[in-house]
Amino acid sequence: MFCKLGARIWYLWLVWISIVDGHWGVCCAKWSNWTRWSACCINKQSRYRTCLRSTFDGTGTQCAGNDRIFRHCWGCPNETLSVKLTPWTMCSTTCGEGLRSRTVYCDLTYEQVNHYKCRGETAYVVGCKMKQCTVDGNWSIWSPWEVCTAACGKMGLTNRSRACVDPDPQNGGKMCSGSHFESKLCISTSCPDTTPKNRLVTEIPVAYDEHHGGTDDSQSSQIESFLSKHSLLMASIIGSVGFILSVFIVTAFIYRYLEKKRLRTTPYRMKKVRFEGDIRTVVLYPNSKNPMEST
Repeated sequence: MFCKLGARIWYLWLVWISIVDGHWGVCCAKWSNWTRWSACCINKQSRYRTCLRSTFDGTGTQCAGNDRIFRHCWGCPNETLSVKLTPWTMCSTTCGEGLRSRTVYCDLTYEQVNHYKCRGETAYVVGCKMKQCTVDGNWSIWSPWEVCTAACGKMGLTNRSRACVDPDPQNGGKMCSGSHFESKLCISTSCPDTTPKNRLVTEIPVAYDEHHGGTDDSQSSQIESFLSKHSLLMASIIGSVGFILSVFIVTAFIYRYLEKKRLRTTPYRMKKVRFEGDIRTVVLYPNSKNPMEST
């Protein structure tokens, strides 16, 4: 037991000798006392303290905490001067929330700025709130076109709609202009044993007035004009075909008439009579000379 105690005492003695010789560094870092508060620099002042390290080999750790602190004050470093303020600026916005500022300063000379370590001016920025901003309404995107209302192969209508919600009118903002509902003509191809599909054949919009519940007169007139144009097109095609047939028939009749008139002329009849006489002579008198043979 005495041997163990003696060994421990000897070990502690070696540790102490190593510390004294500087082989092991011991950190006893601590803060010094705070300095006095500095002169007020418009709206703040500060004080300092120093981290003291008691180490033999310079390997001590840093002190925990800040070496400088601030507190609020109001005044100039030179007590003979007073703080001056500029007027507040206008709010940075005409509606909603914004910012405004003003400058707080002391009339310090260049030497005083260097001596007191004070810039001599600072800016105060505060929030400001004006009247609420008006927001005009805007249309959302159109919905997809609906299925054609007509049966297979028939002409009908297809509709789509939109809403004034992108954004909503706010704080007296304007409503969206125009109609929230639109229709156009279509021909349905949704027939039995086929893949349903709608084919739009026109781009004539048929707008419905949400306040009066009907179509606009201008849109109705557009539809009537569209249908009348198609009717005129069909009529013009039929008329053209009829005109061509009429010309062909009249030309045929004229040609037939001229042919008959040519056959009635005297030279043609004389040739016919001579030809018929020659044929008769050959038939009745076979031994006679054939007038059709060349001499």
